Amino acid sequence: MSLRTLFHPELSHDGTSKRPFFEGWYCKMVTSRGEMLAIISGYFKGKNSSEDHAFIQVYDTLREKSAFIRYPAEAYRASRETLDIEIAGSRFSSRGISLNIDATDDQGLPWKLAGEVRFSQLRPWSRGFLAPNAMGWYSFVPFMECSHAVLSFDHRLEGKIADNVTGRTYEFSGGRGYIEKDWGSSFPSDYLWLQGNRFAQNPGASIFLSIATIPWLGSTFPGHIGGLWLGDKRAEFHLFAKYNGSSILSLHADERKVLAVLHRGRHILRISAHRDRAVPLSAPYHGSMQTKILESAGTAVEVELLALPSSVPSRAILKDRRLFKSLCEIHAEQDWASILAASGLGTELVFRDTTTAACLETVGDLSRLSAHS
Repeated sequence: MSLRTLFHPELSHDGTSKRPFFEGWYCKMVTSRGEMLAIISGYFKGKNSSEDHAFIQVYDTLREKSAFIRYPAEAYRASRETLDIEIAGSRFSSRGISLNIDATDDQGLPWKLAGEVRFSQLRPWSRGFLAPNAMGWYSFVPFMECSHAVLSFDHRLEGKIADNVTGRTYEFSGGRGYIEKDWGSSFPSDYLWLQGNRFAQNPGASIFLSIATIPWLGSTFPGHIGGLWLGDKRAEFHLFAKYNGSSILSLHADERKVLAVLHRGRHILRISAHRDRAVPLSAPYHGSMQTKILESAGTAVEVELLALPSSVPSRAILKDRRLFKSLCEIHAEQDWASILAASGLGTELVFRDTTTAACLETVGDLSRLSAHS
């Protein structure tokens, strides 16, 4: 860990001597019609140098397929001053993405993607000295298994990408984008992750949630980070994370849906996600890139942010945790604000909207995550 990458998590760690080690930038682009193309660029260092390689991973909703394209390690080049990565003629930066892919994936299928998309009006994660990225003070812990950074909650897109195998083209002008990054030695054994920023009523709004089993000094603990950006008009950010005193009031997660309710201070965040189709993506797990995770891009995510009145002590929420858990599970599809009002806890509705073309990943034993709620 260096000060350069600690306070600028978008930069590459490619000079590290750690093994195994991975680093990947997740660039999601959604057209105005809801079609999605996600590009994951990065590199992997195995236990032995013979396993080292660069990669570009593609999730294409027009083809309803994913691809893992492996390149020699020396094909990876990165700037030390800014987010600017090149892999075999394709380039990824904070200004945009330029694809020049003409290769076969690990299944032997051909991929030919070419074009350029420019990014503007990026909404980065707010940084501070004690919280340089989404990990908060955990950013300073050198032995974290996996670190995470949100580089842009939402931004505008301009340009297009052509698929020269199918003859179809992604027209991204007027669409929305999202960028995040992961790095470390391994993905968590159990986790869920979701993200969406195509809200019907609130342009520019973005939701992000990650809940995982975190190894810690010979044991584990459940960690969570959730963020809701209210959009272009209100420009408010609400953070729900273990390191800032947030708690999970209720969590139900399985292969088809996720219902999570988080609490911090006077705010309650309710997230309900229903997944559609899913495709496999390769992920690093304890020294290998062979692990497959399922990501769904056809997910609808309903989001509610409620504010409790000042007359309700914040501790009353935790005291009535069992009641809240029951309400969440029994009335999952109902107007939750009305249910809380009927129970004597009046609320103000701060935000309610649904994002489509959202992404959802669920990995491992989800019952372990739910058991901690």
